[in-house]
Amino acid sequence: FMKGEPMEAAKYLTYLPDHKAFSPRIFNLRGKVAEALKDPAAAKQSYERAIKMSPDHASSRLSLVQLAIEQGDVKSVKSEILALVKRPALL
Repeated sequence: FMKGEPMEAAKYLTYLPDHKAFSPRIFNLRGKVAEALKDPAAAKQSYERAIKMSPDHASSRLSLVQLAIEQGDVKSVKSEILALVKRPALL
């Protein structure tokens, strides 16, 4: 993904089933790849899964907020924004 090849990254990420994902970073990366592939619904789902796995995963919260801003839907992520404001140490 870092090489600018989201399709290649997506292929490798499918080899790791959700139930074997050991870190929220896996779901966060899936979200980034989905965004690069112009699939905001999949990106949102991946970020939400990362947050569910680790509520302190600030990167996923920030990505979810950014995605909502880009779609003009800031109200839907109010809880994410508040969670980050209440716990700035996560940033």
